Amino acid sequence: MKKIIVLVLALMMLAFSACTQETEESVPTYNESGVSQSDIGDEEPPAAEPIFAETRQEAYYLAMSRFSTDCFFPDGSFAEGLEDDTFGKMEDNSFAVCDVDGDGNEELVIIFKTTCRALLSARVYDYNEETGELIEEWEACPSVKFYDNGYAVSNHPKNETHGTVWPYAVYCHMADTDKYEFVANVHSLCDDVESMPDCPWDYPYEVDVSGHGEVYYVDTTWGAYEEGRALDITEYEAWLDSKIGDAKEINVEYFPITQENVNNQLG
Repeated sequence: MKKIIVLVLALMMLAFSACTQETEESVPTYNESGVSQSDIGDEEPPAAEPIFAETRQEAYYLAMSRFSTDCFFPDGSFAEGLEDDTFGKMEDNSFAVCDVDGDGNEELVIIFKTTCRALLSARVYDYNEETGELIEEWEACPSVKFYDNGYAVSNHPKNETHGTVWPYAVYCHMADTDKYEFVANVHSLCDDVESMPDCPWDYPYEVDVSGHGEVYYVDTTWGAYEEGRALDITEYEAWLDSKIGDAKEINVEYFPITQENVNNQLG
């Protein structure tokens, strides 16, 4: 009788252990980008080798061919979000080859949108003729505009401010480093904030000397919006004119990322 009881208890413990294991395995886990761990395995794909080529066009072709098939950026990092169609398909992203920084050479621009909001990006790459490698000049949010004086503007992916200006960042290409440097974050605040219970700021009427009903914050240190300096509209327009001025926006022609488009544009 005792042997039967022991056997029954052993079978119950074995069944409980199996159920527990099954339950633990059935609970999905997610990485910091919101991607299911079951979709990408226990480890993210290892970084690929950087691109090296003898010519600019060959380097761009190799980089975009690998990106369209294996989801690796030119620097070898993996494009999280392309493990499945959760955020969209490869052709929902785009690329361009255009002289966006005004240095006389065409850059490779990749607009990456099929990922979580935190990883959305626009990336600009240049070709180093001495080493044969691709160098990343800039990474920012994917809604971008390039100007023919070397400046670029990138809209932030979401708006939690209380003005008519969608928050954006200004960058400037530096010829000596061949990189874009951060200039300022910009947003605005309207004078009807008293009617907005979720607004943490009081309207600075003393700044709005023009009576425009809106002031503009220019934060030259990458940080919280409220740390920026409030400007009257005349000050803001003068500041913006000192950066963009009469510069013309560059017309960049983007193509959906497919191997066919890569072959047609770079092959």
